[in-house]
Amino acid sequence: MLTANPAYRYQVGGSLSLESASYVTRQADEDLYQALKRSEFCYVLSARQMGKSSLRLRTMHRLQQVGVRSGVIDMTLIGNRQITLEQWYASILQGLVSNFKLPVSLAAWWRERTHLSAVKRFSEFLETVLLAEIEQPIVIFIDEVDSVLGLDFSTDDFFALIRACYNLRVEQPAYRRLTFVLLGVATPSDLIADKTRTPFNIGQSIELKGFQLQESRPLLPGLQSVVPQPELLLQAILDWTGGQPFLTQKLCQLVLEAYQTSSYPANSQPANSQPANSQPMTAPHTAPYAVWLEMLVRSKVIDYWELRDDPEHLRTIAHRLLHDEQQAGRLLGLYQTLLTGATVPANDSREQIELLLSGLVVKEQGRLQVRNRIYQAVFNAEWVEQQLAQLRPYAAALTAWRQSDCRDQSRLLKGQALADAQTWAEGKSLSDLDYRFLAASQTLVQQERQLVLEAERAQELQARLKQEQKTASLQRNLLVAVGVALLITTGLGLLAFGEYRKAHINEVKAIAKASETLFTSGRRLEALVEAMRAHQRLRSWQRLSLVGSNPQTAQVEAVLRQAAYGVVEYNQLAGHQDSIYRVAISPDGQMLASASRDGTAKLWSADGRLLHTLRGHPDWVTHVAFSGDGQTVISASKDKTVKLWRRDGTLIRTLIGQGDATLAGHGDIVFKIALSPDGQFIASASMNGTVKLWTTSTGRLVRTFGQHQGRHQGRVWSVAFSPDGQQIVSGGEDRTIKIWTLEGKLVRSWTGHRNVVQSLAFSPDGRTLASGSKDMSVKLWTVQGQLLQTYEGHQGEVLNVAFSRDGTVASSSSDGTAQLWQPDGTLLLKLEHGGRIPRGIAFSPDGKWFASGGADNTIKLWRLRDRFLTQLTGHQDLVARVAFSPDGNLLASASADKTVKLWTRQGQLFRTLRHQDGVFSVAFSPNGRLLAAGSEADGTIKLWTLEGELLTTLRGHQAGVYGLAFSPDGKTLASGSLDKTIRLWRIADKISPGGAIQPQEVTWIKTLKGHQQNVIAVRFSPDGQYLASAGWNGEILLWQPDGRLIRSIANVAGGVNDLTFSPTGQMLASANGDRTIKFWSLAGRLLQTFTGHQAHVIAVAFSPDGQRLVSVSQDRSVKLWQTDGTLLATLNAHSNTIPGVAFSPNGRLVASASWDRTVILWDLNRVVDLNQVLEFSCEWIKDYLTTHPQPEEQLCKDLD
Repeated sequence: MLTANPAYRYQVGGSLSLESASYVTRQADEDLYQALKRSEFCYVLSARQMGKSSLRLRTMHRLQQVGVRSGVIDMTLIGNRQITLEQWYASILQGLVSNFKLPVSLAAWWRERTHLSAVKRFSEFLETVLLAEIEQPIVIFIDEVDSVLGLDFSTDDFFALIRACYNLRVEQPAYRRLTFVLLGVATPSDLIADKTRTPFNIGQSIELKGFQLQESRPLLPGLQSVVPQPELLLQAILDWTGGQPFLTQKLCQLVLEAYQTSSYPANSQPANSQPANSQPMTAPHTAPYAVWLEMLVRSKVIDYWELRDDPEHLRTIAHRLLHDEQQAGRLLGLYQTLLTGATVPANDSREQIELLLSGLVVKEQGRLQVRNRIYQAVFNAEWVEQQLAQLRPYAAALTAWRQSDCRDQSRLLKGQALADAQTWAEGKSLSDLDYRFLAASQTLVQQERQLVLEAERAQELQARLKQEQKTASLQRNLLVAVGVALLITTGLGLLAFGEYRKAHINEVKAIAKASETLFTSGRRLEALVEAMRAHQRLRSWQRLSLVGSNPQTAQVEAVLRQAAYGVVEYNQLAGHQDSIYRVAISPDGQMLASASRDGTAKLWSADGRLLHTLRGHPDWVTHVAFSGDGQTVISASKDKTVKLWRRDGTLIRTLIGQGDATLAGHGDIVFKIALSPDGQFIASASMNGTVKLWTTSTGRLVRTFGQHQGRHQGRVWSVAFSPDGQQIVSGGEDRTIKIWTLEGKLVRSWTGHRNVVQSLAFSPDGRTLASGSKDMSVKLWTVQGQLLQTYEGHQGEVLNVAFSRDGTVASSSSDGTAQLWQPDGTLLLKLEHGGRIPRGIAFSPDGKWFASGGADNTIKLWRLRDRFLTQLTGHQDLVARVAFSPDGNLLASASADKTVKLWTRQGQLFRTLRHQDGVFSVAFSPNGRLLAAGSEADGTIKLWTLEGELLTTLRGHQAGVYGLAFSPDGKTLASGSLDKTIRLWRIADKISPGGAIQPQEVTWIKTLKGHQQNVIAVRFSPDGQYLASAGWNGEILLWQPDGRLIRSIANVAGGVNDLTFSPTGQMLASANGDRTIKFWSLAGRLLQTFTGHQAHVIAVAFSPDGQRLVSVSQDRSVKLWQTDGTLLATLNAHSNTIPGVAFSPNGRLVASASWDRTVILWDLNRVVDLNQVLEFSCEWIKDYLTTHPQPEEQLCKDLD
C-alpha cells in the first residue's frame, strides 16, 4: 500500500522560502541570474502570483554566493496614501541603509541637503554613500513597482534617474557596479507617464512562463506517495493550470489533502466504481487520473469559486478586469472574442496589455489565448455575459438582438431607453457589438420618425382638402380656429424638430464612433466605409437644415481623415464557405483564383466580381495556379488529383489514372504544386514525402526526384520552378532546401531553418530564393545556398512567401498578418488580417496590389501604391526627429534604433547612417553638404557627408544630445543636451579638393550654462543674430551667437518640448507640456496661445512663408494652423506619440516622425482639402461598394 508523507506540503500563495522543497526552477531563474552577473538592468513585469517574489529571493541568495551585494525595496511597505514626495524618497533611502547596513545617519544626511530636490538627494545618495561604501557589485531589487502608479505625485523622475544610472556607466565606471531590477504588474511604458520624456527602454526583460513538465520535477515528491505514476498525475495537473505557479501548487496540495483525508485505503476499489458525486473522494490511482482530477478541480476550485478562492487568486483577476468601468466593457468584449475560438493577433494595444497583466491570457506565437482550462471554466462565456449585463443598461435587449443574427428590430432601443444608453456609453470604450447595436437603434428611431413626419404631412393635406369644401359662410370662423391650431402645431413641431435633430446628431456620433473602433481594431476598410456613411448622413441633414455646424462635424471629419490616411485594404471577396488555402493572380492581372477547404476553387475579376466556381474536387482544394499564358487554371486537392480548367470555368481534364504512371500514383494528398513557366510540366509535393514531375497534357509521370539518393527525410511541404523553368526547388519537414535539374539531378542541398520549410519562392530574376518556416522566420538565399538575410518579425509560423517583380518579399503567418519586406530586411508594411490566419498570398504582376486569403473565408485586396499618404517604413524603433535638406531633395530621420536614414522626396530610402546609440536629434548644414546627428545616451555628435562618410565624432556632452542647429552661415553648430548645457562648435569653411570638410577643422568654442534642467531644443534666428534654447522645466533663454545670455524669454509652467523662430525672426513659437503652442516676442512678451491638442505638444515648425505653423503631439495628431490661430486641419494617421515635424523648403510637404517607427510625408495641398479626401475615399472604396451591394453604394453618388 502506498502511504503519503504527512510532513510534505505545497506552498499555496506567498513567497517560497529558500528551504522550500516545492520551488520550481524555470528558465527565468537562469536568465535573471546570468543577466545580473553581467550587470545588466532587468525587469520582471508580469501578472500577479507568477512567482516574482520567490524568484527574487532565490536570485538574491545565488548572487550573495558569488560576492554580489543585493537589497530589496518593497514599494508596498512605503505606502501610497497620505505620503509626500520627500517622505517617499526618504523611505527608499532608509530601505537601502537597512538592506546594505550603511554607516550613515540618514536623518542628519537628509537635513543637510534640504536645498536639493528629493530626486537629486536620491541621486547623490547612490553616488556618495552607496557606491562609496560598498566596493562589490550591487543589485537593487525594486519590488511591487506597480504600486507607485497610485501615488498622488509623479514618479517619472525616479525611473528617469534609474535610467540615468544606466547611461552614466559610459562616463563613470563606478556606476557599472550598480544594477537595478524592477518587479511588478506593469509594462515599461507605464513607468514614465510623461510621454514627451525618453521612455523606459533600457534593460533586459525576463519572461516568467508557466511551469513546464520537465522543470516541475520538484513537485513530484508530494505526489509519488499518492500514485504509482506521479509524472502522469503532474501532467494532468499542468493540463488544468497551464503551468500557472499559484494554481499548480494549489492543485498539488489539494491532491495531497484529498488522499490524506480519504477513508478508503489505496487500491481498495476497482476503477470507476464510485459515482462522481460520492463522498469521500477516492485517491486518483483508483480511477483514471484525468477523470478523478477533473472531479477534484471542479468541486474544490471551479464550483462556487467565489467562496473557495482562498488564498485569493481568481477574485484578483476578476477585479483587474472589472475595476475600471470605463474600460471593462472593452476588456470583456476582447476576452469574449477569445472564448469564441477566434484568432486574436497580439498587437500591444492597451486593452490587450491589461488582459495580459490580469494573467487571464498569454501571448503564444503572436496570438492571445486563455492561459489555462481553470480560467476558461471560471471566466466562461456565461460569466462574461453576466458581467456585461451588469455593466450595460440594455444587456437583455442586446443579447436578444444578437441571437436574432442582428435582425430583430423589435429588440432595438427607443425613446428614453435609447437616451439612457447613449448617456451611459458617453466616454466609455465599448465593444464593437455595443457600437453596432446603438447605431442600429438610432437608425431605427430616425426611420420611424421619418414615417411619422410623412404621415403628418399626409394628414395635413387631407385637412386642407376638407377645408376647401367648407361653405364660404364658415370660412371666417374656421380661419380663427386654424390660426389657433397653427400656433399649437408650431409649438409641437418645434419640440418634435428638436428631438428629431438630436436623434440625427446621436446617430452620426454612433456611426463615427463605430468607424473609430473599427480602425483601432485593424479593420480599416470597414472604418472608411463607416466614416463615409457618417459624412453622408451629416451632410444630407445639413442640407435639410436639420443639423448645423456642431462638434459632430469635427468628429466625422477626424474619423474620415484617419481612415483615409491609414487604409491599405481596398476590397474583400466573399463567397467561400471555409478557409482559403491559396490565391493566385493571372499574368495579365485581370483575374484572381482561390483554393478553399470548402472543396471549390473560384475565379474572380480583378475588381472583385465572382466569375466562376470550379466544382469537382470532393475534398479540400489545397493549391491553385495559372499557366504562363494565363489561359489555364490548375487546382490540386486533398483528393489526390490535379484538375486543369479554362478561364471560363470549364474543366479540361483531371489528371488521374492507373498505378504510378499518373498523379494518382502519389497515394496521398497533393499538398503543393508548381507549374513550369512554359506550362508543360507540373511539379508536386505530397504528404508522402515525394516530389514528382508530370506533363500537363496527359498527367504522365516524368520522374520522381530523389528516388535513389538525395530524397527528403519526411514530408515535402513546398516546391517551386525557377523563372527559366530549368530548375526545381523543394523544401520539407527535414528543414532542408534542395535544388534539382529537370532531369532529376540534385544540384545542391542546404539547411538553415530550425523547423519545417513550409514555402519557397524564386525572385523574378532567378538569382535569389525566399523560404518561410515554422521557426517564424523568412530567409533570403542565393541559389548557391548562401544566406543573404533573415527576416524576423512574425510571431507565428510562416505559411507562405512570395516575390513581387521589384524584389519585395511578402510572407504570411499564423500570427494573423502578412508582412512585406525589402530585400535588405526592412519591414515595409504589416497587414492585419482581422484576427484570422492569411494562408494564401500573391502579388499582382505590376506590383501595385496584393491579395491574401485566409481562415476568415475571404480574400482581401490591398493597394500598395497610390495611397493618400507617403509612409516611410524601415526604422526598427521609435523615430525621434526629422529634417529636410536645404534643397528639399532629401529627408533625414533620426531613430532610437541607432540609425539616421536619408530618404528621397518621393519616399525612397537613399542611405542609412549608423550610430552606436539611439539618435534623437538631426540637422542639415545650410549648404546641404553636412548632416549632424546627436546620440541619446553617449552624448556624442556625428558629422556626416551626404555620401555616408563619417567626418568626425564630437565629444563633450555628459548626457544625450536632444537639440542641434547650424547657424545660417554654416560656421557654427549649437548642441543642447540633457546635461543642462549648450555647446558651440566651430565648423571651418575650408574644403578639401574632393569637396569634403576636413575633420580637424571642427573645434569646440564654448559651453553655455544657464539652464536649470535638460536642454531639449536650440535654434538660431534666420539672420543669425540670436540663439534660442528651451529646457524641459519651461525655460526659454535667448543668447547672442557668441554665447552671452541676453535674457530669459519665458518660463512655461507645463514645460517646453520644442521651439522655433518665425521666418522673419521677430518671434518664437514654443511647443508646451500644457497642451498649448505659445508665441513670444524676443522681449519675452506672450503674443498668442493656440489650444486644441489633447496632450503634450512636442514639436512645432513654421512654413517657409511664415503663414502657417504645424504642431505635433503626444495625442498622435498633426495640426496645421494659420498664424492667426485658425485650425486648418487635424491629420491623424500615426498610431503613437509624434515627437518630430518639419516643413519642406517649398512649404508643400510636412514630414512627421513617430514612436510608431514611421515617418509620414503629408502633401498639404492634398490633405488640407476635405473634398480631395472625399474624392480619394470614394475612388478607394469603389470596388468594395460594387461587390457589397448594400445602402453603402449610395455613399458617393451625391458628392459636390
